[in-house]
Amino acid sequence: MTTPLLTTKLFIPPVRRELVPRPRLAERLHAGLAAARQLTLISAPAGYGKTTLASAWLSGAGRPFAWLSLDEGDNDPARFTAYLLAALQQIDPSIGQAALALLQMPQPPPPEAFLTSLINDIAATPAPFVLVLDDYHLIQAPPIHQLLAFFLEHGPPQMHLVITTREDPPLPLARLRARGQISDIRQNDLKFTEEETADFLRQVMQLDLSPADVATLQGRTEGWIAGLQLAALSMQQSDDVPQFVAEFAGSHRYILDYLVEEVFQRQTPEVQDFLLKTSILDRLTASLCNAVAEREDSRDVLHALDQANLFIVRLDEARQWYRYHRLFRDLLRTQREALDAQQAALHRRAARWFERNGLLDEALDHLLAAEDWDGAERLMEAAAAQAINNGQFATLNRWLDALPGARLAGSAELAALKGWALLPLGRFAEVGAWADLAAGLLRPDAPPSSQALVACLQTYVAQIKSDIPQVIALAQRTLALLEAGDPHGLRGAALSNLASAQVIMGDIPAATRTLRELARLGQEGGHPISAVSALSGLAELEHLQGRAQEAVALGQQALDLAVDARGNPLPLAGYAHFALGLIHYDLNDLTHARRHLVRGLELSKQLGPTSGAIQAAFTLARIQHLTGETEAALATAAGVRQATAALNLPLTAALAAAYEADFQLALGNVDAAARWVENASLPPVRAPIYPREAEHFTYARVLLAQDRPAEAEALLADIEGHARRGGLTRILITARILQARAQQALGQRMQALACLGEAVHLAAPEGYRRAFLDEGQAVLVLLPGVRHAAPAFVDDLLGGLASPPGSGHGRPASPQPLVEPLSERELEVLRLVAEGLSNAEIAGKLFVSVGTVKTHVHNILGKLGADGRPRAIARARELELI
Repeated sequence: MTTPLLTTKLFIPPVRRELVPRPRLAERLHAGLAAARQLTLISAPAGYGKTTLASAWLSGAGRPFAWLSLDEGDNDPARFTAYLLAALQQIDPSIGQAALALLQMPQPPPPEAFLTSLINDIAATPAPFVLVLDDYHLIQAPPIHQLLAFFLEHGPPQMHLVITTREDPPLPLARLRARGQISDIRQNDLKFTEEETADFLRQVMQLDLSPADVATLQGRTEGWIAGLQLAALSMQQSDDVPQFVAEFAGSHRYILDYLVEEVFQRQTPEVQDFLLKTSILDRLTASLCNAVAEREDSRDVLHALDQANLFIVRLDEARQWYRYHRLFRDLLRTQREALDAQQAALHRRAARWFERNGLLDEALDHLLAAEDWDGAERLMEAAAAQAINNGQFATLNRWLDALPGARLAGSAELAALKGWALLPLGRFAEVGAWADLAAGLLRPDAPPSSQALVACLQTYVAQIKSDIPQVIALAQRTLALLEAGDPHGLRGAALSNLASAQVIMGDIPAATRTLRELARLGQEGGHPISAVSALSGLAELEHLQGRAQEAVALGQQALDLAVDARGNPLPLAGYAHFALGLIHYDLNDLTHARRHLVRGLELSKQLGPTSGAIQAAFTLARIQHLTGETEAALATAAGVRQATAALNLPLTAALAAAYEADFQLALGNVDAAARWVENASLPPVRAPIYPREAEHFTYARVLLAQDRPAEAEALLADIEGHARRGGLTRILITARILQARAQQALGQRMQALACLGEAVHLAAPEGYRRAFLDEGQAVLVLLPGVRHAAPAFVDDLLGGLASPPGSGHGRPASPQPLVEPLSERELEVLRLVAEGLSNAEIAGKLFVSVGTVKTHVHNILGKLGADGRPRAIARARELELI
């Protein structure tokens, strides 16, 4: 459930026909565009016509534009971002889709990644445009100022930003001015000249004043448009205009107090009542005003106020929505003393209207303003669910802080929500305290949704404390509770936490099942980002368990989902490319491996350095070395070192060092690899060994290179045992190959052949070739002795080992009489098809998804040139494949 966006915030206020033309200011605004400046800053106190100037200028600017009217609620970074993207998508619907996908990731990257993606989208738009942020002075949140500062520092030339504000925002304005990148429109520029004052009074306010009276008003208001408008409204009802002008004097504050009183008192009692009661609203429409003011003629009143220019702003061309000028609304609220006893009732009526119309956040704001704590607590769960689903934790925190402290401290649900609101802010100690309080307050008969809210929060607390068994227990409890319903959208978080914990505990089969459920949830629930993340992780885990073809199919599914409206890949697709690149490398398909790794590294730049990117980069360096591009390989490795140094993540740094040492071994630099051993704090071999098996394998290779095979064998025996017990076939293959090298060095040829024979037996069905080829001549001398285990596979390996790097040797050389042979997995699927099994039955037998089976069947039909199962079976029998 997502909070609906208010489209009226994206509407440019319509320009009135009787508007006073201001060509001198329009020319300055046009000059800023012509000079390709980044920013126009329209800054002045209330009532100087900032919004009117911007909207009037845009109507003749000759450029596409987007408009965003800001309010106090936009201080939530997630809400601001949502509206910013919605505004930019008025220019091009594809802008920001990749950026939005980044925000929806289970662990969103730094803000710079989101902004970089958004800026790249803007740079791809063909035509320049203008973006207006109106009333920016209402934004006080530092993260939003930082976001906009980054935008201005790196913004593409296609976008010209206009900010209207009552005060200069905390942005790098001095630096932009020094570079000539700002057009400034200030208070002195916005003041009406005497000529503009005369036009305004005559054309807009329909007053025929003498030049002397115009000059007096202009001088005493100093061209302040709001003051002139208030004075004109008073004069329209005055019997002696010259006397009014003669007595008119004072400061802006005095003018405001005097004229508002004048203008307000001259309205009919019915209009006064309407103005006071509806001044509690941030925006106005007839049915809402009828509900709040308990009347039936609000449409007529709004139209009359609009016609009278009584500080009301149209929000759409259809004149369905309005708002009071913020200055006028603030002044009206000072007149509400007479309604003090009614204000709570007014807010409750507004809340009922907003709740009926599905606008829960505004309904809750009015209940809190009414201090209707019971009503607010009743609505809080549904409104909080929307806020959590939208990542609007700042808004949730604001709501909770508006409640009395005793309410928060006495409710399990509210205490849990407070913990959730603080979680993204990194205030983990407070999160833990609120989680403990919520758990202590939770009644045994509390609704399952409330229990799940607390349990899922506790899961995060356990994760922060690295209490992995507790993470698993709490995540499983959360999922069990969510069987009764998931109003807060917690199932995805629980599954993600559970899968991560299961991987850390080394329970890869369980993590695989969890990720499958998460992928299904993402696809069926319309959350492709969650599905892409789960599918990419699944591809990695299936590969780890020795199911390469299944892993490739899953990686491809992830790539198919990870695209925007233009068909361009989202940054998250980088993870799927990494998985596919590593799989294809292991299959010795170096062309496809390079393609995926390069694309993944390009896309992942927007996500920041990760351990996956580091492994991918070193694998790419190895491919470059294999194909004779040694200088490129060294440059790639150097780039990884630089990226890792900036991370300050010990585990990632340890893995990167191991990958580099292994790369140095491949280059023949044993001394460099030995220095890594001296400096590394190698963990003991214990379950779980994944994802740190790379460190152990590199150490084993260093030991073998130093002629210390007994030590290598002891280390590898431990790895073998853990891999075998964990079902980690891919790790087991490498362990057995290295054990064969160690046994051969120890003079134990029969044991070496037994190790290598098992490795061939495990690797042949899926085509895992690279693990053998990377060990080079040390394996070449042993392979003929295990040819019986898989003759074609071993022959292919011997051909690859005997060929120079980059010769293209080592690719499958199946005896099948087909242009493109069937893989081992495809042959397995083909045999089950011939037995008459359905896709679902095949999926059950092979422990794969139905979608994966469909992919295999599609590939089989294509390779056999058949248009259906019967023809495919007949063709396969002709070729003696089954």
